Amino acid sequence: ATTPADATRNGPRPTMAVFDRRLRLPVYAVFAAMMSVTIAQVVVGFFAIDRLQLSPEDGARVAGLSLTAVGVGLIFAQAL
Repeated sequence: ATTPADATRNGPRPTMAVFDRRLRLPVYAVFAAMMSVTIAQVVVGFFAIDRLQLSPEDGARVAGLSLTAVGVGLIFAQAL
């Protein structure tokens, strides 16, 4: 005899359309979050050049090192 759990497990899986209205808010939120991260990363380079009075090459190097440090910190935090 099949149990309700077996029927649920073996039954058709529900699908969701890509443009489903229920996904709009999460998609907009993720888009805004990723745009914010992208803008912040670009600003770090300009901040390094302007505030630290570095050449564009040195500013890019400092920005890259600082963003790498942030990435390593995020990986470490997620690992914990």
